[in-house]
Amino acid sequence: MTITDHHGSYRIERYDTYVRIRFQSDALITPELIFNVLEREFSLPKSSALNDLWDLQGSLPSDALHYDTMLAIVDFIRERYRSDSPHRKTAIVADQSASYGMARMFESLAHKLPYAVRIFTREPDALEWIDAV
Repeated sequence: MTITDHHGSYRIERYDTYVRIRFQSDALITPELIFNVLEREFSLPKSSALNDLWDLQGSLPSDALHYDTMLAIVDFIRERYRSDSPHRKTAIVADQSASYGMARMFESLAHKLPYAVRIFTREPDALEWIDAV
């Protein structure tokens, strides 16, 4: 199953063990875009049963992504996360310094989430971690 947003800036692809959120290589990652993706992901049937991989390769973070907006994103996830969900891992692949820095900020706040978050620069490493028990 693949879902594309109406602007074409991302796709949500469902696989057997995870959901991949793949952003267009020139996408500007804004708080609004992240909230939109999260809403779409949470609305997928049984999506909370799967781990996820956020592919930020080639994309750039907006200046609007700072500590307060990242904290709001974490709170948004916590409010919607079901306690009985088997979702245990979120991998983020970031290949540019700006997107990697944004992802590290999120990772530092993610200790408030009931699942693990890790940042990777290579997709194969992220997939290996997602599939590890």
